[in-house]
Amino acid sequence: MTTFQVDAESIGLHEPVYLKCKIRADAELVLKCQRAGAKPYRGLPTGNLPPVWPHSSLKREIIEQSKMFLEHMRLKGYEPKHSEYQMELWGPYREKVDMRDAASPMINIEVGNPFFPDGRWVSAARASAPAQKGPMELSMELLDHRDMRRGVHFIVRGLFLAQSGKREESTGTLIV
Repeated sequence: MTTFQVDAESIGLHEPVYLKCKIRADAELVLKCQRAGAKPYRGLPTGNLPPVWPHSSLKREIIEQSKMFLEHMRLKGYEPKHSEYQMELWGPYREKVDMRDAASPMINIEVGNPFFPDGRWVSAARASAPAQKGPMELSMELLDHRDMRRGVHFIVRGLFLAQSGKREESTGTLIV
């Protein structure tokens, strides 16, 4: 939704936008929370996390990072419409796989296949962790996997009012 106005001096520009922040978390703490009954979060308000351990430790980390995110967005000109306790929590998600092994040696994945007598050569740096969209359920075996070495993160999403825009040169109209 875009708001526009011809008279620039008499208006305040405001447009509601959702902004997201990535919050890194300790994977073992998240695993403890999931073993204590927590499911992957899909839009849960951060204030609704349980107040008992280990959830309280995770909640404290997320609330602290959310406060810093709100302050940073205020400095950039966004007015928050949610407090740090009303922001939506999504996750945990796996951090991106480290592709430094992409230059690793090639391996033959079609050894002994009569249809590919020369074999089929691919890089040894293939992701073999289960591909999963959305927040994931963690297990100790999954955390020990080489693709999970970089850890997990959460996404915190909040509603803000954008207070700036640009002036269209041809008509002089302000567009948020």
